[in-house]
Amino acid sequence: MPKIPLAVVNGPIGRRHSERATTGSAHPHINLGEIRGYAIPICPLADQHRIIAEIERRLPLVDDLDAALAAGLKRADRPR
Repeated sequence: MPKIPLAVVNGPIGRRHSERATTGSAHPHINLGEIRGYAIPICPLADQHRIIAEIERRLPLVDDLDAALAAGLKRADRPR
């Protein structure tokens, strides 16, 4: 069984499911079986591919920013 992403459980969809499934009053809780039964929306495969392509397009920019930040921190640590 695939794992449910934490972002889904903590997001609006997960919260709606949780509000309906919560039991107990002094110590409210949700059974794991309830969480496993959540309906999780997934975008169409074409959109998933488009999102992945956009992430891959932007990753080099993140790498460049990371390198610039590391260089800046290294310069900041040097005594003047």
